[in-house]
Amino acid sequence: MTARELEQLKQQIEQARTDRDQTQGAITQLMKQLKEEFGCKTVEEAREKLKELQKELDTLSEKMDKKTAELERMVSERNTASSPRG
Repeated sequence: MTARELEQLKQQIEQARTDRDQTQGAITQLMKQLKEEFGCKTVEEAREKLKELQKELDTLSEKMDKKTAELERMVSERNTASSPRG
């Protein structure tokens, strides 16, 4: 291996270390955010929290759909009752 190849390898190693450090910093920041915003200490806890939130969202969406249908029915009935018959 030539001196130039060794220097290139050294630069690649240094870049890999920098990338690793940046990635580790990002992971640390994201884990901190998970803990602060959702109370999750691990990725597994975050997955469980996501499942819970998805169920809650599905339930709320279903309720909203029912209420919307009920409101549309009421408006339709009101419009039918108030329209002139001729």
